[in-house]
Amino acid sequence: MIRIATFPDANTIAQLHANSWQKAYRGILTDDFLDNAVHRYQQKLWQAALKQPPGNHYTAVFEEENNIIGFIHVVWQKDSVYGTYIDNLHVATNSQGKGVGKSLMQHISSEVESRFGERHFYLWVLEKNAAACVFYERMGGKLEETTSDIMPDGQYHSIHRYYWKHFNAAEQYVIL
Repeated sequence: MIRIATFPDANTIAQLHANSWQKAYRGILTDDFLDNAVHRYQQKLWQAALKQPPGNHYTAVFEEENNIIGFIHVVWQKDSVYGTYIDNLHVATNSQGKGVGKSLMQHISSEVESRFGERHFYLWVLEKNAAACVFYERMGGKLEETTSDIMPDGQYHSIHRYYWKHFNAAEQYVIL
């Protein structure tokens, strides 16, 4: 089941997000940040994000047996060219490869279409996060550009912009 996240979900989302970063970003972000600061960082971020979310922010969770196993957070129409920005998409490690990420993307695609009459959106992903890059490409994302940005570990990292001009929720994608 996919539903809109609420403030009581903040701690669970923060934990899932921190665990995801610890697994996916090991060897990319500093070990010190991942071992000592990532949980506090995500806790603070999600407490603030869900306490009083701005009107152009939207967070949805994927629940299975009353447990949050994935979430997606977007900023509606953040960019005049690329549209809605997927700021976060994370799935619990033991739930990956089961279509949760795809379902969350389909949900956002439907929401974007119902709100704005279109289906385009984009996201940024760390270049070294090869598994995520492969997933987004298999979901039909097109690599638009690469740049550099500072990450919470205080270091600059290369990031890719993936763009979906028209995400087709009915299309059959290969799930990793």
